[in-house]
Amino acid sequence: MDKATNFNSGLEITDTQSGFRAFAKNTLPVFRFKSNGLAIESEMLKDASNAGLKIKEVEIGVRYDVDCSSENPVAHGLRVFVKILEDIELNSRFIISPRLE
Repeated sequence: MDKATNFNSGLEITDTQSGFRAFAKNTLPVFRFKSNGLAIESEMLKDASNAGLKIKEVEIGVRYDVDCSSENPVAHGLRVFVKILEDIELNSRFIISPRLE
């Protein structure tokens, strides 16, 4: 997912699917918050990139021996990947389409 999200957003984030996010209150209007479930991480990075927001990664610790997601990781990954592809396709319509006069 990292490569697809980075390609779509133009960023170089090492863990695009981390659920930890912090942002200033005044940046809320740049986020769509349209995706359901765990695809929201990729959507938020794309929105932040489009708005030119400064993004900084901070290293965190993670434990996999405590409560985990009940979603199948393969099915989840495919759903997120499809959402990213849909976003790429939607954006390409606006970028590549000829200008109507």
